[in-house]
Amino acid sequence: MADVRGAIAGLVGPALFVLAGVQTGRLGASYEAMARPAPPTFVSVNYGLTFPSPPGVYHCPLPIGWIGSDHGTTLFLAPPATCGGAGYSSSSRRSAPVVPPHIRLYYGYVAWDDPVQTRCSGPEAALFLGQRRLLCRREDKARVELSVHAWYVSDADMESPTEAILTLVTTRQRLDRDRAAFAALAGRIRTCSFDGRRAASPEPCPPGEFY
Repeated sequence: MADVRGAIAGLVGPALFVLAGVQTGRLGASYEAMARPAPPTFVSVNYGLTFPSPPGVYHCPLPIGWIGSDHGTTLFLAPPATCGGAGYSSSSRRSAPVVPPHIRLYYGYVAWDDPVQTRCSGPEAALFLGQRRLLCRREDKARVELSVHAWYVSDADMESPTEAILTLVTTRQRLDRDRAAFAALAGRIRTCSFDGRRAASPEPCPPGEFY
């Protein structure tokens, strides 16, 4: 539970808006890779989530021997120049020299003693995991961040539900185009059953990849 609280705390801290779960800067020599086109279908059998990858998006591959936890992924709407691995949470991918516009999916079991803050300013909403949900917006002079949050059941035998957060970070110049891609992806993410566990959806997870 402690590692879940730590991952969630990393999402809601001050660094969320600046880096949005994607680390940037000079990369060490231990691991560098090129961004790759996203595989056709993303599947997390650990958390029972799947979606068809949008066309034209990229991902930074996890290093061989990566030690961490399945907590989502990042889809780059333009390829970063260089990838540099990931943090402990799989949703945190390193890139350099700058972070391109991207969409990040985070999920994990809820720690009720350290909940994610879901206060939003404005009446906007987006379809996510089968329901219309409040769309949170944060911005500064250069960047705009949109996020949508949901709770769902990935394993009925667990005491805690699972939360999922989908976040877009982009520039003002790209906002209209990237917001359309964000809304389309949010509407296509669905739950699925896996390993015989009792999940929110009776539909089995399709063939796909965790990337």
